[in-house]
Amino acid sequence: MVAAVRESRIDAPGIGVSGEIVINNNNTRAVLVAGEIISSHDKLGALTKRLLSVPQPVTRRLLKGVTTIPLAVGTPLEDPTCIVEGSIPFSSDQGDNLFWLVAGKNTGDREPDHELMNRQRLIIDAVRTDGRYVTQTTEDLIRYVRAANKDLVNFRLVQITSDNVNGLTGSIAQTYIAAFDQYPYDVAETIATSCDVNLFVAALNDEDQVLSITGAEFINVGGLSIAEIGDSASLPHMKGFGPLMKRFLLQKLVETDRVPSLCFTDSRVAFDGAVLKANRRAGFQLDGIMLPWHTVISSKERDPAVTREIHTSDGPRRVENMTMTWINRDSVHQVLSQYGTIRN
Repeated sequence: MVAAVRESRIDAPGIGVSGEIVINNNNTRAVLVAGEIISSHDKLGALTKRLLSVPQPVTRRLLKGVTTIPLAVGTPLEDPTCIVEGSIPFSSDQGDNLFWLVAGKNTGDREPDHELMNRQRLIIDAVRTDGRYVTQTTEDLIRYVRAANKDLVNFRLVQITSDNVNGLTGSIAQTYIAAFDQYPYDVAETIATSCDVNLFVAALNDEDQVLSITGAEFINVGGLSIAEIGDSASLPHMKGFGPLMKRFLLQKLVETDRVPSLCFTDSRVAFDGAVLKANRRAGFQLDGIMLPWHTVISSKERDPAVTREIHTSDGPRRVENMTMTWINRDSVHQVLSQYGTIRN
């Protein structure tokens, strides 16, 4: 049975709900996260058919899950236009040959622009192979932030919890308003209501203004913990915080004993791959995965991207192509051991 639009709070709106179909992005996107590890083509086919049967007038359908089946990007699933967009290998206590699967079908005003996607793959490949964007030491990341923000006298990095979130909610909202023209959900409310379920970190100045923020949303799939790192934003005049914030988030995952089997991000490609460069410097991997017209999000002045206007239940919204970067559990520990931790 297809799930209706959920009215209750979702702790991981960026990922979905394990075992359920969720309609999001202003009722334009259907997301099904497999509740168990997918170990057969028959099970994969049944899940795909379930997703494709969604009756709502969505223009993007997404199947996500953990599978033991290696599938090449571009492989069709039950429908020639429903294809594997990403298949990220990782290991866990349950096995060494697991994959985080993302498969999608776009229709209507979300039909893929393959020429644009090919151009953006060149941007991704350039970042991936450029020696300037390898993993950097924590000291270098801090040094870069201080050099890029000479008027910033002091800042500190904190974990957002139920003990401090009430005093930060207004500043969190203002940071997202300053960073994005639009966002697919009320991220400040999500952080406020799920900060003890998920893990969010922020950079604050002496007045407790949020300068930069990021977080990890968790989901359990077949007994495995998977996390999406996202909801990242900085005030437009604050430079260089992206890789430092993600490094601090990795550190907090270790300190709170919550390192998942896999952390992934849905990342903006933009014109120069700035987000990808930041993620690489923090210790993440990437390749040519493309998520066509993936979500309702649009940056303001920083990292502008090619967007497309789509029709939603709340009027026109803009979407953009994205890619994925990721880091597995062993690499989280290795990066912190080799490149250093942060002491506030």
